[in-house]
Amino acid sequence: MTVDPFGETNPKVSIKLAEVKGELTAGVIRIEDEIAFSDVPILNGVPHAERFSFEFLEISTEGIAGGTKLHGVDVEAAVFRQAQDWVFAVADHGGETGYKFSRIMPPLKGSPLADFHLNDAALIFSPNPIKGKVSELPQVAQQMLSRIYGSDDALVNVAGGITVAANFSP
Repeated sequence: MTVDPFGETNPKVSIKLAEVKGELTAGVIRIEDEIAFSDVPILNGVPHAERFSFEFLEISTEGIAGGTKLHGVDVEAAVFRQAQDWVFAVADHGGETGYKFSRIMPPLKGSPLADFHLNDAALIFSPNPIKGKVSELPQVAQQMLSRIYGSDDALVNVAGGITVAANFSP
């Protein structure tokens, strides 16, 4: 599909629609191009938004999610509404081998936390607490947080402010 330029790009766009019994139940717009955070109105106010961009972006009625880089590392980012608040989260999934905490938090180098070995971690920026099951969160958050919490039935207890949620690797 061809679209008008968005920011400084003319992105490739695909649309996925879901239906149940002939009725539209969900839809996702996927942009396969680099999109600056500052070109997305709800991210324009994020500190240092001009330094970040999505490498791909999915937009739904529940929020946005996509791939980006943090300190040169491929990460997943999501923005979603929880109650009346916008929540911003960045997650790194280390797969089978995991990674050291300092990979996503370079300022920790030289501290005891730097060598903690993680499988998955997220930095969650939320104005208010988030409590409940992963499955009760918006879909864009479920995709990201179910890896960290282990299942869709796991309980989430995120404090207001900045939270680090992680699972450690043996």
